[in-house]
Amino acid sequence: RSNSSNSLDFKEVYSLYKFTENIRFYKGFSRQKTIKFTMQNVGSDFQINMLKSCDKITTFAIIMGKSEKYGILFVCLGNICRSPAAQAVMQRIIEERNLSDIVVDSAGISSYHQGDLPDQRMRIHARRRGLDLTHRSRQVKADDFELFDLIVAMDDSNYDQLRRLAFTQEEADKVVRIADYFRQFTTYDCIPDPYYGGAEGFEIVLDLLDDACHSIADSIAKHKLE
Repeated sequence: RSNSSNSLDFKEVYSLYKFTENIRFYKGFSRQKTIKFTMQNVGSDFQINMLKSCDKITTFAIIMGKSEKYGILFVCLGNICRSPAAQAVMQRIIEERNLSDIVVDSAGISSYHQGDLPDQRMRIHARRRGLDLTHRSRQVKADDFELFDLIVAMDDSNYDQLRRLAFTQEEADKVVRIADYFRQFTTYDCIPDPYYGGAEGFEIVLDLLDDACHSIADSIAKHKLE
């Protein structure tokens, strides 16, 4: 270990990871509750950095657990077109409305494009609307059903697959169809996959996402007021 306060030592990282896993096992906590408990019992930046480095406890989980944020996960097949675009659209709405208690991420049913940037065509069309798509593709994980409050499927196939991946009915109930949030484009029943189409398909995706994401933000705000 070097003298830098941000340096990470493997033994300390592993020790902290085992600490969290033991809490989870003996107390019967969910992973999200374990994160919250752990954050109350580790104070230094060094320890927090170690916690972030643990493979099975993501940085996103720490953000969620520490600040009690409402989490939205957008999901499509490969996480390179529709869902990363949804993430960017939603993030802009969050910033415009100052909804600092909402965090957003995206993932794919498939791992085929793991680690890839969004499709170049999707990035080009998004950039024309002031959206920068920098998310790296990842596959949906079991922990996502604990960490996120709302899991938004781009089409019926994604919806059915996500429901099958859920471990409990409570987790399955977090999965919704994005089409349920369309207000202007009610003739659509999904976000159509633009991958094999032309330029118009990417524009339609962005139009639909803008409609649905504003509706999602309104729904969350209304729920908090009730």
